[in-house]
Amino acid sequence: MLSVGEDLATAGLTAAQLKKASVIYLGTQTDGTSAAAAVVLPTLTVFEKSGTFINQQFRLQKFSKAVPGATGATDDLVVLAKLLTAVSGGTLTGDVDALWTTLNTEIPQFSAITVASLPATGLLLDRTPWASLPFAEGETLHYKPAQPAAATA
Repeated sequence: MLSVGEDLATAGLTAAQLKKASVIYLGTQTDGTSAAAAVVLPTLTVFEKSGTFINQQFRLQKFSKAVPGATGATDDLVVLAKLLTAVSGGTLTGDVDALWTTLNTEIPQFSAITVASLPATGLLLDRTPWASLPFAEGETLHYKPAQPAAATA
């Protein structure tokens, strides 16, 4: 089982269940999953690397490295590329631009998007293709813009 920055214990798995699996943990924090993992690979925090993410409102955003990373930690994208290359025998790179080239060819919704073309405010995506995905965080973490106050007479 591979966990990338997620504490599977907070997602509902017990320590006993985690002990039954061979867990490889990539992450920045010590937690229940890293404690139960057979292999722990330290990775950089979002402040220590550059990349992209899609938030729960389906806004695609880019971010840039702000501080140097800890000694021994590496970008999780690089670690995942190396693991996939070792397993598949192919060649993958841990470069964000190369990943976006792959996304452009394999996911129609991303065909015209590059990291360089993303505006500073991000890009709001059509969420329809992913509308059925459940969010483990629940409704409380979904941003809902404030409604303007009703005018009083």
